[in-house]
Amino acid sequence: MPTSVLLAVLAAAGLLALAPALVRRYDATERLVAERAQSTARVQSVRWASWMRRIDSA
Repeated sequence: MPTSVLLAVLAAAGLLALAPALVRRYDATERLVAERAQSTARVQSVRWASWMRRIDSA
């Protein structure tokens, strides 16, 4: 295969791999869902750390 064909295939594969991340970044609805999920995870992490501090000090 010519080098240009291999390069084109590699570029297309790279774009396909990045497509979900690009959609999440630029689609407002997807970004909002991702931010809510991250916020929920952060709150749960803080609650877990607080709970563990209470157990350790008891």
